Amino acid sequence: MTLRKSHRRITASAMAGFSPSTGARLETDPRLPSQK
Repeated sequence: MTLRKSHRRITASAMAGFSPSTGARLETDPRLPSQK
């Protein structure tokens, strides 16, 4: 989420095309589900 460096989580998530809850999850653990 490189947009997160210059925007709030809600805005960055919307610009990237996914929900704010997904943005929060990716922010806490950026690994892909297949890597967990």
